[in-house]
Amino acid sequence: KSITVPKSGRHTTRGIRDYRNFVESDFIEEILQVPWDIACQFDDPNVCWQAWKSIFLEILDRHAPMRCKRIRGTSVPWITSNVKRLMKNRDFHKKQAIKHASSAHWDMYKIERNRVNVAMRSAKKVYFRDKIKECLQSRDVKKSWNLINTLLSRNKKSSNVNELHINNSVIVDNKQVADAFNEYFVQIGPKLAAEVCDPTSQFTNSSDPQDCSNSYLGPRFVFSQINQINVATSLSQLKVSKAT
Repeated sequence: KSITVPKSGRHTTRGIRDYRNFVESDFIEEILQVPWDIACQFDDPNVCWQAWKSIFLEILDRHAPMRCKRIRGTSVPWITSNVKRLMKNRDFHKKQAIKHASSAHWDMYKIERNRVNVAMRSAKKVYFRDKIKECLQSRDVKKSWNLINTLLSRNKKSSNVNELHINNSVIVDNKQVADAFNEYFVQIGPKLAAEVCDPTSQFTNSSDPQDCSNSYLGPRFVFSQINQINVATSLSQLKVSKAT
């Protein structure tokens, strides 16, 4: 099993309802046809609530199914409403160009893309200029350093895991993420233990390099006895002209 934690600062995914094909009259009509009494036949109110919720969500999923939406990992406070409008026009022409293979939309997309880049640079410049003025007026050192770190992209990285990539699937539910981590770390010990040799195996004199029992044998280090003659010989070999 391959588990990957996305790098912090990148986008995350969140489940939202897709109301593009939602028809209110059809939804209300199906809601009115449901025999809701079956959700009230239990004595436990929690069970009744779960039964009602299950029926309601089943109908809602047919009219407004869930879909994953990408959410920016880091906030960009200098994006103004004007920049968002330009980005919307840029994305519109790009989608139309891909959908209809239209060269006219491609040309418009390039124009809108350049406008977005210019507007982003200008908005970012104005944002930090105003923030620097605020810091100078307030003389808040902490606020000034936070602004400098933001400008230099040196903010603290969050250690929270919002999503997890397992093989080819993406998990965003907190409980499923915790279960995946738990399963991974529970299995990693036995997996690594199976790849190494049994330390209780007996050492042999086998010359086979693949023999696992000889992998623990290495060069031996033994202290030998030293007598006065050995010490005197070593001292006589020292150079008196050097500090030792």
